Amino acid sequence: MSFIKQRHIHDLTQPYLGFYGLPGIALILNVVPLYSPWLTFPQQSEFMLDRVDLDILQSSIIGILLQKDGTMPPLPGQFISFPANYSKVGELNCLYVNQRLQFWIPNK
Repeated sequence: MSFIKQRHIHDLTQPYLGFYGLPGIALILNVVPLYSPWLTFPQQSEFMLDRVDLDILQSSIIGILLQKDGTMPPLPGQFISFPANYSKVGELNCLYVNQRLQFWIPNK
């Protein structure tokens, strides 16, 4: 996790989105969760993120807890084109849930 922080997060005010149920990751990375650290499922997230400017959404660091089978969970409608314009910068095992966590940053 420190590798991701040191190499890819240079602006600590850059917004962060964690999909889904990843409130503590923002604290570890020392970034600001956008709107709420508790994004728990696509419909709730889409409702909350409808109030956020699209430019801000597209500049966000994204953390994604993969499903147990290793596939990407469905993302809110605002991210219909994901992963276009993003680069995966890290992945790690979450031993407490036996799932993988991926980190993505917007291409500049």
